Amino acid sequence: IRLNTDVVSASFSSATQRWTVTTGAGGTIVCRFLILTTGYYQYEKPHMPAFDGSDRFQGTFVHSQQWPESLDVAGKRVIVIGSGATAVTMVPALIDSGAASVVMLQRSPSYYYVAPKHKKDRALSVLERLFGARIGYFLQKWLTILQGAVVYAYAQWFRAAAKQRFIAEARKLCPDHVDADTHFSPSYGVWDQRLCLDPDGSLFAALRTGRASVVTDHVARFVESGVCTGGGEVLEADIVVSATGLTLQHNFPMSTMKVSVDGVPYDAPNHFVFRGCMLSGVPNLFYILGYTNASWTLRADMMARYFCDMINYLGRHGMGM
Repeated sequence: IRLNTDVVSASFSSATQRWTVTTGAGGTIVCRFLILTTGYYQYEKPHMPAFDGSDRFQGTFVHSQQWPESLDVAGKRVIVIGSGATAVTMVPALIDSGAASVVMLQRSPSYYYVAPKHKKDRALSVLERLFGARIGYFLQKWLTILQGAVVYAYAQWFRAAAKQRFIAEARKLCPDHVDADTHFSPSYGVWDQRLCLDPDGSLFAALRTGRASVVTDHVARFVESGVCTGGGEVLEADIVVSATGLTLQHNFPMSTMKVSVDGVPYDAPNHFVFRGCMLSGVPNLFYILGYTNASWTLRADMMARYFCDMINYLGRHGMGM
């Protein structure tokens, strides 16, 4: 494993049937197969909306993807703009880091699924004792797949009931100063958008400290002392964090790499996708993406097995090796 290594380019030669990968330090790595786990976002270019008056703000304004190591939040008033996966984990972390107050400013509510961060499934323990680790894992994996499918189907077929169930859970977890019906009641149905996982219910635990709160409104403009919402409320802050996500890759799935095959640069619109993991005209290259309504690692595991089967098949038949 090579850490802190930036890959700048990769070129494939049909004559040698090899990839040559070039790193930012000028080194090269030659390989038969290239597997990309670069996702579909540009992590170097986060999404930063054009907030009116952000240059007038007298405090510190940062994007969550470009967090300065020297930034100290202890004793500071913090506003987090956003309510996605970044915000839901950042708010508790800021409270734990000693922030005086944290406001999660969201344009619209989201659904949150609370689940334990570290817990060995009881069903898996029973299955392992009865059938052994290998078969027990196989059975548990399929139980998890079926459970996810049932929950998704329930949310789609019984939309009103599913929505009320999530809102009722939020009501139980929210402290008195947070109105769940205002801040945790989305206008869309469950699973119409991706669910946001709240590990160990840490977001709600942060709200219960009394130092964290939620405001549901859009950003009208920045002012010298903080943020003015669309409703005219001024939220004062020392630090404002834009947790507004990332931008999509323009040359998917190559991220920032310059990729070529026999000297011809890769251009995404000129290629077809095969089985969601390979590309026409780009030999010996695989990429991994997860599911949108199930575990990301579940599909990643399936694709890794598929790659191994294919590589072994090629080796047995003397192809592409």
